[in-house]
Amino acid sequence: MAFDALLTERSVSRAADRLGLTQPAMSHTLARLRAGVGDRLFEGTRHGIHPTPRALALAEPVRSAMATLRHALSAPGQVRPAIRTVTIAANEYAQAIVLPHVAKTLADAPKPVGLDVVRPERSATDVALTIDWTGDRMRPGGPKSATILRDEFVCILRRGHSEVVTKYTLNAFLEAAHVVVGAERARDPVDLALGAVEKERRIGVAVADFSTAAWLVSGSDLVSLVPRRFAALLAPALELRLLKPPLELDGLTLGVFWNRRSSEDQLTMWLKNRILEAGKL
Repeated sequence: MAFDALLTERSVSRAADRLGLTQPAMSHTLARLRAGVGDRLFEGTRHGIHPTPRALALAEPVRSAMATLRHALSAPGQVRPAIRTVTIAANEYAQAIVLPHVAKTLADAPKPVGLDVVRPERSATDVALTIDWTGDRMRPGGPKSATILRDEFVCILRRGHSEVVTKYTLNAFLEAAHVVVGAERARDPVDLALGAVEKERRIGVAVADFSTAAWLVSGSDLVSLVPRRFAALLAPALELRLLKPPLELDGLTLGVFWNRRSSEDQLTMWLKNRILEAGKL
């Protein structure tokens, strides 16, 4: 409720009034949200607060989950069965692209269910399903897995970028300062492709996630490469341009992973099938 109020009101004080809280209490709630999600979620401006790309990506799944909960609580005079919580680990791409569909289907689950979504980096024995890039996860003797979808990289630039082009050339690509995502540069598909042609890009900023990369690009002449579906989701709000990269890059494969215990649980497997459905939309 607090996140939705902040997203709607774009003001800590107005969100506090809406929920009947004091402004310090609302500020404390925002701090707890930031710590739990691992993102600032809202940036202060002269006109209030502005949601970060991560907050915009979370808006739909949060509102869908709230609508499901309101529906479950709206039928008076009935004995309501206990809601079971299932923990799913999902990277930021999966949270934005896959989970909104899953959240919309929760009312049709065989048992009342809520989701506790954590990042894949979290070490937790209670994680029933993991949604992440395949990479080294698909290995002999590893967890059970299925492919959800495949995506490709696109270059993102702000619409008012000083280099106004319709086709991004390799020279322009190499001259620009880049926002790179992730710490394992030796295995980055962009750097691998450039290394094959004995080229190297200029690094402006290194960040941990695609949301931050998109946010930085939207306010500068930096360029970055992010998955196409994720870029298309953020492009309208951040006024981004999407261009085809000037070199051949390996694509990205998103998968869902589970262990033997999860495969024996009807509700978890029902959720797994809803996750796979999302990849077909």
